[in-house]
Amino acid sequence: MITADFKIFDGFEDCIFVTTRKGDIIYQNCSAIKIFSKIKNFSKVKHYFSLEAGYIDSSKFDTSVIDLLFESKQNFYSICTFQASSDIYYDFELQSIKIGDYIIIKFKNITKTLEAKYQQEAFNNLQKKYDKLITSSKKIEQLKEQAQQHALQTALINRIFAKIRTSEGIEDLLQNVILEVHELLGSYKTYFVQSGLKLYKIKLVNSNNYNDEINKKLQFDGQVIQNIKNFKIYSSTCLKESLNTDKTLVKGTQRVVIPISDGKKAIGAIISLTVQNLVVKANLELLQTITEQLTGAIVRTLLTENIKKQNKKLAKTLKELEETQLQLINSEKLASLGQLVAGVAHEINTPLGSISSNNEMLKRIIDKNLINQNTEIIKNLNEIDNIAVQRISNIVKSLKKFVRLDEAEQQPADINKELDLTLHLINHEIKNKVTIIKNYSELPMVNCYVNMLNQVFMNLLVNACHSIKEQGTITITTNVIKKMLIVSIKDTGCGISEKNKDKIFNVGFTTKGIGAGTGLGLAISQKIIKKHKGTITFYSQEGKGTEFIVKIPCK
Repeated sequence: MITADFKIFDGFEDCIFVTTRKGDIIYQNCSAIKIFSKIKNFSKVKHYFSLEAGYIDSSKFDTSVIDLLFESKQNFYSICTFQASSDIYYDFELQSIKIGDYIIIKFKNITKTLEAKYQQEAFNNLQKKYDKLITSSKKIEQLKEQAQQHALQTALINRIFAKIRTSEGIEDLLQNVILEVHELLGSYKTYFVQSGLKLYKIKLVNSNNYNDEINKKLQFDGQVIQNIKNFKIYSSTCLKESLNTDKTLVKGTQRVVIPISDGKKAIGAIISLTVQNLVVKANLELLQTITEQLTGAIVRTLLTENIKKQNKKLAKTLKELEETQLQLINSEKLASLGQLVAGVAHEINTPLGSISSNNEMLKRIIDKNLINQNTEIIKNLNEIDNIAVQRISNIVKSLKKFVRLDEAEQQPADINKELDLTLHLINHEIKNKVTIIKNYSELPMVNCYVNMLNQVFMNLLVNACHSIKEQGTITITTNVIKKMLIVSIKDTGCGISEKNKDKIFNVGFTTKGIGAGTGLGLAISQKIIKKHKGTITFYSQEGKGTEFIVKIPCK
């Protein structure tokens, strides 16, 4: 076989392919299989090759390096890169030799060679720089000192930045920076002074040795004050700490003034006293960087603290609003109850009158000692009284259930029963005037604020009764569709005029006249339904009636 002639390439470290002039691979050695796996034609992998920019301008070609190889009439050479996977790349020295009907292609792996080349180039560049510096021992020492200083400064910056990020509040932030500046400048005293009208007050110090100086007031000269206002770091040799201090400082003391800003104005300065003059000069730029970072941190801290305060204020306001809203709902409910009192009183007076009349009749029977002759009458009277008492009891129970002002939590409720409860309470509005049609569906227990929902039903049903001037019907329909409870209350009353349709949910709006309505019923009903994450809508035609539809989610 032809492939037997190419077995000689099996031991080659380079990847060897033998192909036809059309690109069909008839042989690949073990090294090629390891990198490329077994492939039959380069057309499947040619798009994973790219030309090495340093050798051929690949931007001039729309074809791959493999296409160039097979299109070339002569032997071919190039440097290329092969992408074996999403994160593995190989650099190859690609060479092809055309022999008769075959092409022998060699991929020499130069990945490490190129890396070494780049590293060598980088090393050579550094060597050249080093060779220039090595000519002078003074320059070498300066380079070492600069490198050491840079390393120390980098470490310090990273340490300060870490403390800035983890500090809690501005005071903690400033205290951390004071300690770092104190160490950086080799100071014997460092502290923070708060800006005042004329005097600056010491608020933080670098150690417990100076705690007795907290709140001590210092007066600085005009140049120091001006530099603080202009956010400019200022250093000068001084004999006294401030104008209002008599004590002389250590000989050769440098007073370094580092202004601290909240982003808009100077809030004070860090003052550091040191005799390390050269250290101060070497670190002025670093101090400026620290100041800028500190200003940014203070701004962020102030914003965070302000947001926290605003959130607390908003939470308090929201709580007060919720309490006010609950009070408003309860007030409106009590107002509704007030309007129901006359009707409920009448409902109670009727059975009470019956009991009173029966008692009078019993009294006469007892007075005339006619009990034995009238036992049947007494039994009838007793039965009538029991029914009357039960009726009064039911009215009182319904009233108690409706009030429930203290039920602030959601609880499961049978909406059909709650509607019946409300109808029972407003019976005096209904009888002899309104026919109630109940289209109740079988409903699951609905988790809701029962007392509030009853208030909505009360408002809608009373409004429906009031809209019917003489005789009419109110149709109540309940249903659950797609996990939504739907309650429809439809009347055959006077309807709502077009000009009033946009106003009926407004607070204070009423069509019942002065003293007849609060103007809160529908507005509060809308809020209650929103509290249940539901909706309340209506359809109305003047002269024909109105339908209110309440929808609330139920599980």
